Amino acid sequence: ILSVSAFISAIERNFSGEGQVMLKNTVSCFLSDMEKKGLARSRSVLRDPIEVLGDALAVSSDIEDLSTRSRFKLILDFTEDDSVLRLLNAAGLINHSRHDLFKLSCLPEDNELEALKLISGVKFAALQGSLAVLSETDSINEGFYDLFNQHFRSVVGRGGKVSLYANIAVGDLSRRCLVNPHFECIVHVRHSKLPQMPAPFLNRFEKYTLRVQDVLKSRASNQGLLSEIVEAAIGRAK
Repeated sequence: ILSVSAFISAIERNFSGEGQVMLKNTVSCFLSDMEKKGLARSRSVLRDPIEVLGDALAVSSDIEDLSTRSRFKLILDFTEDDSVLRLLNAAGLINHSRHDLFKLSCLPEDNELEALKLISGVKFAALQGSLAVLSETDSINEGFYDLFNQHFRSVVGRGGKVSLYANIAVGDLSRRCLVNPHFECIVHVRHSKLPQMPAPFLNRFEKYTLRVQDVLKSRASNQGLLSEIVEAAIGRAK
C-alpha cells in the first residue's frame, strides 16, 4: 500500500519543475480526492525543493541496477549568473572541487576544443560512477541522447558480470561508453531559456525549479534567528 508520504514524495519529484504554486495545487488536488475516498486522513507538508533534490540524488546513488533508476535531474535556474549552482556547491549538493561541473565556453573560437574536453569529462564521470553537472551545453546535448534517456545496452562478460553501455556522440562519430551504476547527471538550464527548449528534451529529466531564496531558506532552516532574518529579507524582496 502506498503511504501518503511516499505519494507526496513522488509528486514532489515529478512536478517540482512546475514551481511551488503549481506543485502545492497539484498535491492539494490529489489529497482532496484521496480524502474523499478515505485513502488519506491528514495533509502532508511539502518539503523545500533543495531537500527533495538532495534526497533524489541520495536515493539514486544507492541503486546498483540502472535499469530500475529514476530519470536524471534538470535544474531550472531563475538567476542569470548561475548563482544557484554556486549556492548548491556551498550547500554540498554538488562539489566543484571534484571537477564535476562541465560548462561550455561562450567564446566561439573555443567551442570545438571545449566540447571535446567536456564530452571526455562526462564519459570519465560515467565510467567512474560520479556526478556530472552540465551547464550551457545546449549545442552538444543531443550527443548524450542515449545517456540522458538511459538507453543502456547490457553486455554479459566473463563470470556473468553485466556491464552497461551507452552511445555518446562526438560530432558525427558515436562511441559506446561504459556506464557505472552509480553515475548521476544534472543538467543546469537558465529558466529564461525554457521557451526555446524542446519538450522531448525536457521530458527526459526530473525537473527542479530553483531560486536563490530556495537555497538560502533551506540552509537557514532550523537556525532560529538566522531563519527569521532570511524569511524577512525574502519577504521584502517580493
